[in-house]
Amino acid sequence: MKNIWEFCKAKYVYLICFIHFLVSCIWSRFFFISIRENTGSENIAYKFKNTGITLETDTLSRALCWTYSHILAILIIAAFWNWIFFLTRSWRNSVVKRKYIALLFVFIVTGIVLITALYPSTLTTPPDTRWNYVYAKEWLPMYWHGFLTNVVHCACLLVFPHPIAMSIIPFLFGINVIAYFTYHTVIRYAKKHKIFCGLLWAAILLLMPETFQVLTYAGRNYMYAILSTSVLGVLLKDHLENRDLDKKKFILLSFLEVCLATWRSEGIIYFILYPFMLYFVYFFRKTALGKTQLIKGIGYLCVLYLLFSLPGKYGNEKYQGYDYFIINTPGALSAVLKNDKANVTYDGADIDLAKINQVIPLDYIYNYGDSATINYNWDCGRLHRQCNAGISGRDYVMAAYHLLLRNGHIFFKYQINMYFYSIGLPYLPVGSAKQWEPQEAGSQKQSWVLEYYTIGQSDIKENYGIVFLNQKIDGWIREKVSMLTSLVYRLGWSCSGFVKIAVTLATVVLSVIFLKKKVWIYTFWGLAITGLLAVIISASPGGRENYYYSVYYNQYWFLLFAGIWLKKMKTEESV
Repeated sequence: MKNIWEFCKAKYVYLICFIHFLVSCIWSRFFFISIRENTGSENIAYKFKNTGITLETDTLSRALCWTYSHILAILIIAAFWNWIFFLTRSWRNSVVKRKYIALLFVFIVTGIVLITALYPSTLTTPPDTRWNYVYAKEWLPMYWHGFLTNVVHCACLLVFPHPIAMSIIPFLFGINVIAYFTYHTVIRYAKKHKIFCGLLWAAILLLMPETFQVLTYAGRNYMYAILSTSVLGVLLKDHLENRDLDKKKFILLSFLEVCLATWRSEGIIYFILYPFMLYFVYFFRKTALGKTQLIKGIGYLCVLYLLFSLPGKYGNEKYQGYDYFIINTPGALSAVLKNDKANVTYDGADIDLAKINQVIPLDYIYNYGDSATINYNWDCGRLHRQCNAGISGRDYVMAAYHLLLRNGHIFFKYQINMYFYSIGLPYLPVGSAKQWEPQEAGSQKQSWVLEYYTIGQSDIKENYGIVFLNQKIDGWIREKVSMLTSLVYRLGWSCSGFVKIAVTLATVVLSVIFLKKKVWIYTFWGLAITGLLAVIISASPGGRENYYYSVYYNQYWFLLFAGIWLKKMKTEESV
């Protein structure tokens, strides 16, 4: 036993990491495949009419994805084995910490069993994950969901070449984030019944219906929510414990912050707020890095941002263009066009309408609302994300938002209604959409697309199935686990909307209280995440609740840390 403990010293971790990475690289050679014809729906959807270039012939895209994925895989492997060694040393050196490590182990085992029992539904239920999986197996980025999304998926499949790794690895990260901050807040500052308090907070989080999706689904919005929470949590924890900012921590936080900034559009807000957060947490107390180190750190941050943003910028401009903005507007435009009180006669309105009509006919927008791009492009024999990547696409976006902002009361009412709809609250429908009848010519052109959509799902089910006992018993277990998760969903979604509204109001109220107390870190961040929610509501597609997950989880941890901090201050004042 002593030899085992000796082996678990830090100097051996790099050897194990190297062996793990080497084995993974050899193993993955039989998993990743050569690029196929018409690989992924986006390859065809984002083909320029005038060049015919697709991702199939873009070796730079594959090279960038391959390079970034291997770098991230090395970091994941290093983090994993350092975490194993850390827990091993903590178990040996502290009897008190053993019960918390044992509790974490129970959560991890339970989660992995749950994911495995539900596999492959955690990958096949979200359609985006199926398409991302097809891309990842061929070292291709899906620019629509962010360059980093497929880099993460490729890295997970490189660390452990099996589709389930796309769920297991993000789950391990997410459950450790929850456990880490629960230990440093609820358990550390609880005077009595520490484990009970920790379990109560964990139960509150784990019984929320979106938590299961965040921890098990491999989509971008779910992974992004945990990542954003980890950055905020470190800053609030350090403020609570009066920690200093050393070089290693600054590098790690900056790395995670740049990931947030380049992964999703609203991430640029996190990036802008980051220096202010550093100031309020560390420099406001005048216990931080020196000026020279800070200048070097800012330079490092800028270089890191360029390295992360340029690949995505390259792909977005070359393949995606303005499509993402275009598909988000027809619903709101339809609400404006159907409203008798809308202003569509202002100076230049005819020009704006003509620019919109050039990309998506106004008849489609009026009749089909947010389904206009899907229906129109289908009838044209294209995919719904292939709107226009050129100058006319840019003109469409400018014209659309010019029209919408001229009718701001209708636009924002529509977005608020869609937000209420997404979180299960009563909402006012804005006009009914006409029943769509696909054109026969368009259906014939698209038949191969429908067939290709199923490639990822079929590959996961047929080639990488998991059988523990036999199909009958495994099916029975999967059925019972699905019933349990469905029960959580039903109970959770029934009150989810009211909880989210209450949490948002509580965040605003606490921010005002902290403003009066001049506690700037909580004031600044509470108002910032509330403002971020308002931005996402105004700009995101209607009916997609997972767009708001990063804000929700930041709010949950904001309220927890704020409550602990107020309790700590009250205790210190009484003493």
